[in-house]
Amino acid sequence: MVVPNFQSGDRLREFLPHLEDELAKARLRYEIIVVDDASTDGSADGVEGEHVLVVRHPRNTGKGGALRTGFGEASGRLIGFIDGDGQYGPDALGAMSHLCDAGWDLVVGQRFDPGARVRYSASRTMRSRMMLGLVHLLVDPTLSETQAGIKVIRGDLVKQVLPHLRCNGFAIDVELMAWAKQLGYRRHAVHPVAFQHDGRSTVTLRRGIGALASLIEIRRRLPTKPRIHLRRMPESRRERRVIELAAHAQRLAALGGSRETAAAELRARATDPRDLEAARRLLRGRPARSAGVWSINDVEQLLAIALDPDLVPLHPPTDRHEPGACHAPLPLAHGPADVVTSAATLG
Repeated sequence: MVVPNFQSGDRLREFLPHLEDELAKARLRYEIIVVDDASTDGSADGVEGEHVLVVRHPRNTGKGGALRTGFGEASGRLIGFIDGDGQYGPDALGAMSHLCDAGWDLVVGQRFDPGARVRYSASRTMRSRMMLGLVHLLVDPTLSETQAGIKVIRGDLVKQVLPHLRCNGFAIDVELMAWAKQLGYRRHAVHPVAFQHDGRSTVTLRRGIGALASLIEIRRRLPTKPRIHLRRMPESRRERRVIELAAHAQRLAALGGSRETAAAELRARATDPRDLEAARRLLRGRPARSAGVWSINDVEQLLAIALDPDLVPLHPPTDRHEPGACHAPLPLAHGPADVVTSAATLG
């Protein structure tokens, strides 16, 4: 787990034990690599430990430079990163790692989701929305979330993408996701996360202008440049419900447990039984991949069980204790290799 740090003060020391607790709770073998980007406040002093390595930059290079250094040091089967200021809750990392084990190439923390626990200022929300709009316009309209400072990625993907990363600033997330798709890693998922903006930020107007220049440079360097166009209108209500059911079925499959209980939860979420059949058709024909708990093909079987008229629907449980569990449906990042979301799919 790479933790970029710059002038975090006492927040880094308070955050690292919490991060270790959550990773241990998820039963993950881990190493934490803190990349101190030439902080002058001593925030990274004395945080080394059995599972914590500190790498120091002699001069400030920005978030992108810190992540590239951390990626170069990391060697795990899965590689993740999370901001060191403690604004993102690490409790979602377990579930995000399970999703990678279930076949997803890259799992992104989702702030703008009904299940996310987010406390944002209005100005921060506006800046985040503007940045995402620019990403859609200039780089890739299929990316549903880019700037959340918490992600889990397949290790082989990181090693293949790393030589192509040039950005030193906050646009490193966009560059990483765009190059992943260019190299064929198109299975991107999102997971709701907890975020609390503490009012302190290293994002300035100058860095915002720099991020815009970085987006233009990222687009210039991509071998296959997506067409510049505004994102298409949102799906119909039913189409959105079906996408959410399919995504939620995949999350339940990644977490494992009783098929009947998971199917009953899906049944309770479906406002119309036809949505379950449409979600099943949406997933049909996807390539089989090894999963952490179930085969990825078992997701379709789970939806088939949910269609059983003799199944007694249950209300979605509210007292689960899986790491990072969130009971809101999860939207998928749209892409040609993920799911087809045209109205024709729904029948």
